[in-house]
Amino acid sequence: VYVAAEGVLIEREGASDLFIPAEAVRSVRLATGMAGKYLRDEGLVVVTWRHGDRTLDTGLKPRFGTDELVRALESHFAVSATERPSS
Repeated sequence: VYVAAEGVLIEREGASDLFIPAEAVRSVRLATGMAGKYLRDEGLVVVTWRHGDRTLDTGLKPRFGTDELVRALESHFAVSATERPSS
């Protein structure tokens, strides 16, 4: 995952890379899972973004540096990370 002023580039194995333009990023949050896949802790970074008239969530499980990724997203795109509410 690369974060720059222009947007977020997500390099994926087995699929095409994904670029999210900076102006499309709406929010970032930590989560334990999405789409039926769950982790033991809040190690999943979820980026909410707009593509045309759709709002999409893209989940990222960085190998290293979850906190660093959240801070980079917050600082580059003026969004605040929200934590998933406790159950």
